[in-house]
Amino acid sequence: VGVDLARVKNPPAGAIAIVADILDPAVAARVQSELGGRADLVTSDLAPKLTGIAARDEARSRELIDCALGFAITMLKPGAAMVVKLFMGAQFKDIVDSFKRHFGNVEVTRTKASRPGSSELYIVAREFRG
Repeated sequence: VGVDLARVKNPPAGAIAIVADILDPAVAARVQSELGGRADLVTSDLAPKLTGIAARDEARSRELIDCALGFAITMLKPGAAMVVKLFMGAQFKDIVDSFKRHFGNVEVTRTKASRPGSSELYIVAREFRG
């Protein structure tokens, strides 16, 4: 089950694509209904539209990460995992610490697909405590 603001063209067979805003509290209930229960994995590549105003962009990014984590907390089974995209910034350590409160194993990694010099990172959080 996927959630995006834009309609997904040609979703894979068996996938359910919901056009909605993840910030809408009703979306979690709809996702859980479509899944028939809790999830084994939540992934998030939420990112704000950048304005070029660093403090504003970073605050909006943090808001989206917190939203994704809150969504995951309501959706995940104990022992489940989450992967979330984030950008290196002043709040990086606080963000990682917020994941450590809910997951037994939290790693930060960079993918080969990220552009050279990009501050794009991923948190891979496993062993959701529930």
